[in-house]
Amino acid sequence: MDIEGLGTEVIEALVSGGHVHSPVDLYTLTVDQLAALPLANGQLYGAIRAAKLVASIDASRAKPFSTVLHALGAPGVGYPECRTIAQHFSLAALLELSAANDGVLQAELTALHGIGPATATAVATYLAEQAAWVGQLPDVGLQVERESMPQAADGPLSGQTFVVTGSLEMGSREDVEAWIRAHGGTVSSSVSSHTTYLVAGVKPGGSKVKAAAKHGVAVLGEPELYALVEERPE
Repeated sequence: MDIEGLGTEVIEALVSGGHVHSPVDLYTLTVDQLAALPLANGQLYGAIRAAKLVASIDASRAKPFSTVLHALGAPGVGYPECRTIAQHFSLAALLELSAANDGVLQAELTALHGIGPATATAVATYLAEQAAWVGQLPDVGLQVERESMPQAADGPLSGQTFVVTGSLEMGSREDVEAWIRAHGGTVSSSVSSHTTYLVAGVKPGGSKVKAAAKHGVAVLGEPELYALVEERPE
């Protein structure tokens, strides 16, 4: 959720002090509670820092459902998959399907483009195990409704699915993924038989490279990616 000021030391102090038992409790913290929070160095967190942290926590309530879903931290589930899921389901719908406990949620998720069996199982398992507190997210004002699906860009990469891995010259992986989507391509975080290309920068993920070989997916470097649209990004 990218909450400024919420570092490991603060989280450990909140948990050990009994203020936080689940992530939902972060949204009930007050400035007074945080100001009096003792840190590992023996000092108190302080009123000024506490006010800034409460403001940052409050601002995170405006983050879209896809960000909330990704922040839950289901193992191996990347942001592109969370965005796809959030565009088809609300949190209430996901929890209802998960509660059925008959594999229906996995089946619904794997029917979505870019969601493989491993991702579907990870999401279903996580929601089943954490339903008690995840179901409280609407109560603290987080965005949990289904997101509108943006109209896909029309471009030279339309109909092609990409996975990006490794360090890239253009910038962050998110920058490259945004460039791909701007030219009509679809982005996933896991390689499958539906993947068109794996874009590999410096030190690419070994598991993704192996998966590409397994599924016969072509591996491109950055120059080869840009050559697909005959332009180099600024």
